[in-house]
Amino acid sequence: MMQTPKEILMIHQANNETRHIYMDVRHSAHPKPSWYGESVGHFEGDELVVDTIGFNDRTFVDVTACPTQPSCT
Repeated sequence: MMQTPKEILMIHQANNETRHIYMDVRHSAHPKPSWYGESVGHFEGDELVVDTIGFNDRTFVDVTACPTQPSCT
């Protein structure tokens, strides 16, 4: 993880994936749907709180592809 005053980057080195969490801002009015969506965050004390919207229909929660796949019933 890397942190600046405006953004936190979560970097997963095994897959070269990066999640951007923009700090202390509002969500875009119409975020473009993507695998990771649009994440905004703020601190409550020393706890990071992140809200993410704008996932596309390929996004999944875990390695079993839940909740978007029929096998998750």
